[in-house]
Formats: sequence, structure tokens, C-alpha cells
Amino acid sequence: GVVASFAGVFVKGLQGDPAAADFLKAPYVISSTKHFLADGGTENGRDQGDAKIPETALRDIHNAGYVPAIEAGVQTIMISFSSWNGIKLTGHKGLITDVLKNRMNFDGFTVGDWNGHGQIQGCTNDNCPQALNAGLDMYMAPDSWKGLYENTVKQVKDGTVPMERLDDAVTRILRVKFRAGIFDAGVPSKRPLAGDFKKLATPEQKALARDAVRQSLVLIKNNGSLLPFASNKHVLVTGDGADNVSKQSGGWTITWQGTGLNNKDFPGATSVFGGVKEAVKSGGGSAELSSDGSYKKKPDLAVVVFGENPYAEFQGDLKVLTLPGSNTQHLEIMKKLQDEKIPVVAILLSGRPLWQNRELNLAHAYVAAWLPGTEGGGISDVLFRKKDGSVNYDFTGKIAFSWPRDATGAPLNVGQEPYEPLFPLGYGLSYAAPTEVAALSEDPGIPAELMTTGSFFDKGVPVQPWSLRVSNGSDTTRITTTPVDAVGGRVKVSAVDDQVQEGARRFQFAGDGPATIALSSEGSVDVSRETNGDVMLLIRLRRDADVPKDVKLGVSCGAGCGGSIAFAETLAGVPSAKWQTVGVPLKCLAKAGADVTKVNEALTLSSEGKLDVSLSQVKLGTVADKVVSCN
Repeated sequence: GVVASFAGVFVKGLQGDPAAADFLKAPYVISSTKHFLADGGTENGRDQGDAKIPETALRDIHNAGYVPAIEAGVQTIMISFSSWNGIKLTGHKGLITDVLKNRMNFDGFTVGDWNGHGQIQGCTNDNCPQALNAGLDMYMAPDSWKGLYENTVKQVKDGTVPMERLDDAVTRILRVKFRAGIFDAGVPSKRPLAGDFKKLATPEQKALARDAVRQSLVLIKNNGSLLPFASNKHVLVTGDGADNVSKQSGGWTITWQGTGLNNKDFPGATSVFGGVKEAVKSGGGSAELSSDGSYKKKPDLAVVVFGENPYAEFQGDLKVLTLPGSNTQHLEIMKKLQDEKIPVVAILLSGRPLWQNRELNLAHAYVAAWLPGTEGGGISDVLFRKKDGSVNYDFTGKIAFSWPRDATGAPLNVGQEPYEPLFPLGYGLSYAAPTEVAALSEDPGIPAELMTTGSFFDKGVPVQPWSLRVSNGSDTTRITTTPVDAVGGRVKVSAVDDQVQEGARRFQFAGDGPATIALSSEGSVDVSRETNGDVMLLIRLRRDADVPKDVKLGVSCGAGCGGSIAFAETLAGVPSAKWQTVGVPLKCLAKAGADVTKVNEALTLSSEGKLDVSLSQVKLGTVADKVVSCN
């Protein structure tokens, strides 16, 4: 398989050849292979989920990459957060000790993921002998290490953890450190290549990365042989991914989630627009950048760039295989351009297959660009002809999975019936063999309310299945139109502008008694995994008056269940009449009493005083202008 073909080579590239004298010597580094085992095979693709599969599939499919990695001398293996048939991997002695160490002869050390040991039944983050006894050699305990250390010492002394097991773990860790020469290497700043920034982003490295982009692109549609396009024309590049290196790069890029960044954070990088501009300039043409599909000069071609916002781990979990339902601007742009008879090339930036039938129908040509990173010029290399009209580069990429025909996320694997993909494994068009793609069904195969994930309130409107309600303790009004004086005039609700016309709702509390606004659902959502991370409830808001001292913000989890925090000081700190995004860490709300496994009110904002506040968006995320302290 693909993973097995590169795992061993990748390890050697990082560590060197274990048979060579320079193994693990500078510039080589210690490699970690992860996440053991089958974290990519969990039910519904959930991060930290459960791989409900037989042992044969575990061995033959999910373990395939570890065999060549161990043969190549990998020194550390990270154990997954996830489970196999209900048993947490971090506590699975059969797989860690019996299989990985004894049968596969792995002689490096195993390490856990971020407090992953605390998820084992009977464990907490600072107390988990089960993991050590199962074969974990190094806990990852970023904020729980002190208590974990103290408890582990006690457990070795009282025999809960055998001394032989502790000795084995320590031996494995020290063996790797001695192999890597860590004790003789000196401080990192004095080691070879330290601070030699000229070694970064050299012309040779950038050329290699650009070539990798070219080879990875997959041409999904090219009706009428629109591509390759002449480079002496006027080209519009638009969409939220048009000039966005962060979006091209994905998660685990500079920041954990890859968010909160701009192009200045990527010196020397080329966005998709930058690449197009370079290509058409060299051919005698011109390029125009637009965020919304508007233009100063009517283009001969429009390149619409869109896709997933950066994510990592559970932040990337999807209930259905679609872009978030609130992310529809690219569709509006493509419809507008289609109406104006402008040919459209769609560029999807994503880390996985998605249901894209609507986009495919609106585009004359469609390219799956994955996450091209900093070398956006690799895309334009393939899209445009040379100045003399000849083909510059043809598409060679093929999809490494089956492309879905609907958004359900149902299993779609070769050899597993029913097998009815939109495009089969290995599909990918080229200029040399033109093919037409017919109009596609736009039925996603799922209820409309599932088309939106991770967002509760957007552009002043509740996202299905959430609804906006106002209550005074005895009466509740569901807000479906504006303006309205709710619950006897206790709260006046009106539409105001933010980013778009009437893209927010203004709430004016009369101050003559208790009142609460809430985003409610008949069902509930489980945000426990998000709470374990640094995820926040993000509220884009504006205040237009002084703030009463009794304002509280929270979430609810059913009758008599909820958690709220004092919010007056935070709200008062937002500049008057200015829009800001305030982040409330979910862990603060859990600490305040909310059961985050069953949230049915994603936001409650209450006061008895006179309050004037507007909201335009409520969602989960990690980047805010102002973050509330749990204290």
C-alpha cells in the first residue's frame, strides 16, 4: 500500500540508515511513527474514536506502515488516543507489549499522546499505572506530570507497577538518547546547523516542493478542454482561498490548528493568486484578485479557490462529507460567474474527499489541489499554457481513495459492496486523454440540517437545528422575524449590519427584570473532546452601551443542568460600537458546572439590567480577539 511504500524511506530520511556510521548523527534526528494503531480506522472517522474491526484488518491494513518503519530503525512510536474494539490503545498490553515489542521486535520507546492515559478506564491524568503496565514507556503529561510522577513512585514502591517494568521503560528511553548522542551533543543552540537559516527554503527545496504540488494535483473535470488555458488572457482569481497561504497549508502549521495566521507569517511563500499572477504575466496576460467575484475588467477565465479551513485532530471531525453549511460564498460566486458567461475553474483545498456535486456542476473545470502548502505556483504551472501556446505540464495525479457521490460518509472501499463511487479509486484526468463529466445529482443524501457543522449562529441567523429564543423566566419566545419586542417588551430584537446587510441581531434588554437569550436545540451535542483541548465558544459581538454588572454567559445541558460565568467585565472590555470575537474556553463552562456531553443550549446570555449587545456569529474555534479567563 501507499503508506507501507513510504514509511521506511521516510524514517531513514529523518534518522539516517541504521546500518551506517552516521545513524542519528547530525543533521539526522529521532523519528516518531504514529499513531499506533488504527487511528485512521475509527468508526465514522472520529478522532479519538473506536476502530471496530477484526484483527486481520488491524494487522494487514492498519499495521502495514509500522513493519517497514521498524525495519528502518524508528526510535519512538506514539500510541493513539483511540480504541480498538472498545479498549483504549494506551492501555492495551496485548498490542503494545505482546505485539509491538515482543513480536515485531521494536526496541525503541513508546510514548503516549496528550494526556491520553487519562482516558483509560479507572485512570485520571495524574494517576494511571495501567498505561505503564500495558507497555507505555513515556507518558505525555504536559500539565499533569507532577501528580503523575508522585503517584507512579508510590505505585512502584507498593508493587502496583513492577520494578522490572519501570526498568524496561527507563532502559528504552535512555537507549534512544544514547544512540542519538544527546548526552554529548551540548545545548541545541550549539549543535550543527543550529541557527543556519540559510538552509531553509533554498531554491532547490522550493523547486522540489513546487514539483510535488504539480504531481499531486488531480484533474476531476475539464469539460470542453478548457484547460490548459492561454497565459496571455485576463484571469480573475477569487474565493476565500485565492490569496490565503494558511488555508493552503492546513493544520499543524505554525499554530496547532493552523489558524490565526496571515500571509506575512509565511515569508517567501506563494499563494494560488501569486502563482497565477506569475504565470499570466510571463505569458503576456494579467491577473486580478477579488474576494467576492467582483472585477474591474471582465475576465476571460475565473479561478475560484475555496475549501476547508485549517484544522487539526478533533476540530476536523465531520458528521457528513461536506464543507460547513455556512461556507457557501464560493457557490454564490460560481453562480454569479456562470450567469455572466465567464468560464470557471474550481480549485478545492482540502485534506480529504468531500461531496462536491454542486461545485462540479457549476465549474467547467475542477481540480482537487489538496493542501499544496507554500508553493502555490505549482498549481498555475499546470493550469496555463506556455507563452508559445504549448502545454507546460500535464496532470499526472490520481485519487488515492474513492470519491463519494453523496455526503453520507458511508463506507466506500474497493472490494466492499456496495461500491458505487462518483469517481473510482485511481481516477484522474489528463490533457492527453480528454473526458467529459456529465451533470450530477445535487441531492446530498442527508437531511438539510446536517449540512452545517461546528457553527450555531451565523450572519445573524441560527444554524439548523439551533433556534434563537428569548425568555424572562416564565415565558419564552422563539425569534423568527425582526424587529420584535419579545416576552412583553423585556428584550427588543432587531437586525443590524455586520460584514453583510442585516448580518447580525441586536438585543436591547429593557432592564426591568430578568431576561435571557439562548441558542437552543431539541437535541444535544457532545463537545467533551473539544473541551479537553483548547477549543473555545467564539462569539462575534458588539456592545453599544454601558454594561450592567450582572451579565452572565453560559451553556445549558437540560433541565437544571448548565454552567455560566460572569461576563460583565469581559463585555465591558470590548470597545463600544466595535465588533470583536470573544472566546470562552469550553473548559471554563465545564468547570462552572456544564455537562459538555449533552449541550442543548449552545449559548445563554442573561441579565436583569439594561443591556445593549449585538451578535453575528457563535461557533467553536481557537482564535479570538479577546479570551475569557477561567478565573
